[in-house]
Amino acid sequence: CYLNWRRKAVVFRMETFQKYLNTMQIQKPKLVTLGFLFLLLGAASSFADVPLDTSKLEGQWKMSDKPIWVDINFTEEVGQGQIIRHENDPSAVGKLLLSSIVKDSDKNFWNGFIYVPQLSRIHPMKLSHIDSQEINIRVKVGFIKKTVILYRVND
Repeated sequence: CYLNWRRKAVVFRMETFQKYLNTMQIQKPKLVTLGFLFLLLGAASSFADVPLDTSKLEGQWKMSDKPIWVDINFTEEVGQGQIIRHENDPSAVGKLLLSSIVKDSDKNFWNGFIYVPQLSRIHPMKLSHIDSQEINIRVKVGFIKKTVILYRVND
C-alpha cells in the first residue's frame, strides 16, 4: 500500500515537472539572439585578457612572526613558495610552504595552498598583495582563521 502511494507521488511529480517544462519553451529567434549575445560577450572579454603580472609576488619573503624565509616563483602563471631559510628547523629548507598559487577571478586575490606543519597537511589559502613590501595570507582551518604576513626581503 505504501509503495503504491509512493509510486503515484513520483509519477505525479514527474508529470507536473513535464508540464512546467512545456510552458518554458524558448522560441528559436530568441535562442539565436541569445546565442549571438553570448558570442559577443565572450569575444569582448577575450580582448580584455592581459597577461598576469606575477613579478609583484616573485622574490624572497620573510614571515613576520617566525624566522622563515620563502622564495616565491611562478611557472606559466602558477606559483609556489619554497622555504629557503628556517632558523628553528634547518631540515625544512627546500620544502614547499605555498603551492598552486593562481590568480582569483577577483583581481585583488590569489588562491593556493599552504602547508600547516602543526597539522602535517595542506590547507586552502587566499593571498592578497598589500603593497610591494607586504603580502597577507589568510588560512581557515575549521572554525579557526589565521592571517600570516610576509615581508619582502631587501637584498
